[in-house]
Amino acid sequence: MIASRLYRPGHGPLTRYFRNWRDSGALFAFYLSYVFFYAPLLTRAMAPFMRKPVTLERLCHELGVDYALTDDVNEPRIRDALAARGVRRLVSCYFDQILGDALIAACPEGCLNLHPGRLPEYRGLFPEFHAAAEGGPFGYAIHCITDTGVDTGPLIETGTVTVPGEADLLCVSRRVLEAGTEALGRVVADWDTAVSRAVPQHGGRYHSYPDRLTMRRLRDSGRSVLNWRTVQADLRQFARARTDH
Repeated sequence: MIASRLYRPGHGPLTRYFRNWRDSGALFAFYLSYVFFYAPLLTRAMAPFMRKPVTLERLCHELGVDYALTDDVNEPRIRDALAARGVRRLVSCYFDQILGDALIAACPEGCLNLHPGRLPEYRGLFPEFHAAAEGGPFGYAIHCITDTGVDTGPLIETGTVTVPGEADLLCVSRRVLEAGTEALGRVVADWDTAVSRAVPQHGGRYHSYPDRLTMRRLRDSGRSVLNWRTVQADLRQFARARTDH
């Protein structure tokens, strides 16, 4: 298991917060702060009171899976570690680094990616934000990684995820992840067939961080970014986990 380091030198939580506030506005900055800072902080604080593993590292430890945290997935030590373990396939899921040509070539049976948006319409970052702003569908896509293009590889499967209008974008993101990982499990179980039926993508465009105009359009759409009901539900879940313990 290879995980990407969330905060890297020169890109700490405060730096990211003010940069996102500057470029995308306070609402998006708060959303990222909750998802990538406050919620993980609460998770780690509650970890001693929970029976089930609550972090990826802890889960890997309990399952006996090797775990590596890296700032650069393309560094030689990662390829060496894969080669030493005889890894021939690689699956990327919500991973924020681009696989280089050498790493792709090190996996002779192929590399797959689960993307949390429909392709080719919503390549790139935060596809649920762009879909909500444009009135497009939410969904996921599973595609091959054949080069360093971002979400451009041959498409294996794409699906649409329907969520209630009152659900905020964090709920949308979680529902997309749930549906996408379920589909990914089916694809991985029949890897050779899935890869053989992949078809090239045509059209579409790349999306970066949502800018202020995108955020205004999102607000106009009526879709909430993060509402108090979701935060309350998270807190109740943590409270139940502690009580069950």
